[in-house]
Amino acid sequence: MAETSFAQRVAAVRRFNRFYTKQIGLLHEGYLESPFSLAEVRVLYELAHRDTPTAAELGRELGLDAGYLSRILRGFAKRGLIHRAPSKADGRQTLLSLTEKGQRVHNTIARGLLNLYVGGYQALAKARAMEPQAVIDELSASELRGRGGAFFPTGRKWAFIPKPDQNPNPHYLVVNADESEPGSFKDNEIIARVPHRFVEGCLITAYAVESVRLFI
Repeated sequence: MAETSFAQRVAAVRRFNRFYTKQIGLLHEGYLESPFSLAEVRVLYELAHRDTPTAAELGRELGLDAGYLSRILRGFAKRGLIHRAPSKADGRQTLLSLTEKGQRVHNTIARGLLNLYVGGYQALAKARAMEPQAVIDELSASELRGRGGAFFPTGRKWAFIPKPDQNPNPHYLVVNADESEPGSFKDNEIIARVPHRFVEGCLITAYAVESVRLFI
C-alpha cells in the first residue's frame, strides 16, 4: 500500500512538472516564442544598454565562452542586427552596437515580455479603477485559492484585514517569497521568470487591503 501511495505521489509531481514547464515555456527553443535563444536575448539586452562594448567585455560580464559568444555575434551580423567599428583607443578591439534593426528587435522582445507575460500591468489598472472592497469581492467570487498546503481562499484571507476605519494603524504588506511547502519550488520560478507579474500581484494585493507599505 505504501509503495503504491508513493508511486502515485511521484506520478502527480511528474504531471505537475510537465504542466508547469509547458506553461513557462521552458522547453521552447526560442525565448518568448522569438527566433532567439535566452543567451542571444541577453546579449541583445546588453548591447542595447551599454555604450559600444567590446566582445571581451560582454564575455566577461555574462560569463560566456568566447567561441560561443563569437558565434552569437556572427549570427547577429548576418541578420543585420549589430554594427562593428574599430576602437580608436585600441585597434585590436572592435566596438559593438545595435543597428536600427537590432534596436527594433530588442524593443519587440521587451514589449513581448511585458505584454505576453504581464499584460502591461493592465490588471493593476483595472483594480485601481475599482474600490478596494470590490477587488476583494471579485477575488472571492473567482474562488482563487492559495497554493500552499491549506489551499485557503485568497479573497477570504484578504477580507480578514481590518479596514482603516476599524483600525487606524497603518497596514504593511510583507511578501516573504518563502518556499515553505516540502518539495515545492513554484514561487521562486515565478519570481525569476515573470518578475513583473509578481510585482503586479503584490501591488494589487496592497491596494485591495489598503496597505501603505509593501515589502518583498
